Amino acid sequence: HLGISDNIFIKEGCKIENQDAILSKSNIILQLNLPEDKNLEKLNENLILIGNFNSNENHQKILNIAKKKNISIFPRTFAKNYQGSVNGYTIFTSKPSGL
Repeated sequence: HLGISDNIFIKEGCKIENQDAILSKSNIILQLNLPEDKNLEKLNENLILIGNFNSNENHQKILNIAKKKNISIFPRTFAKNYQGSVNGYTIFTSKPSGL
């Protein structure tokens, strides 16, 4: 969408893969929105998912994703002085604290 062809990235050493391959191989994903429901099953367990997930509206869905796949999710929150945040990122995880 930036007007840069895949061939330019390939010349520079990038490997172009489809979304399914990327989702199934990744250990860390930085994404603006929550993954679509059809893509949740493709995510690895023990994944770190970072993004702006509208956590106020999707709180329960985020918790369900974290528990189902043992995924650590770091959604961006805009609440001031939110006690569960680090630099504006709220941490939802199904892993025991201290790990």
